[in-house]
Amino acid sequence: MLVLESSRVRLGGTLRFAVRNTGQHEVTLGLDYRVERLTRGGWVLCRRLTPQVVAMVVERLPPGGERWFELRVEGVEPGAYRVLKPVTLLGPGGPRRTVLEAVFTVEP
Repeated sequence: MLVLESSRVRLGGTLRFAVRNTGQHEVTLGLDYRVERLTRGGWVLCRRLTPQVVAMVVERLPPGGERWFELRVEGVEPGAYRVLKPVTLLGPGGPRRTVLEAVFTVEP
């Protein structure tokens, strides 16, 4: 599950979000994520808020564990955004890749 410290962030502020493992098995994740902005045509990549270079680090998150991230919100228009975080769920059926999502609002 992807959780936000707050669903609203002021321009120039910091969005804190976390991957929380609510399952019974380990989850693996890296430092990568992407941010998209809602437009009239749908969701589009927000290059300004999406990290361009990310170290290839893999972390293991045990059941009940969580990993927090911080995103400085600068140089974008107010509006609706979403953060997308890929993770791999580990379990008896083998690894399964999925993308967690949380929507937030940037305010002036």
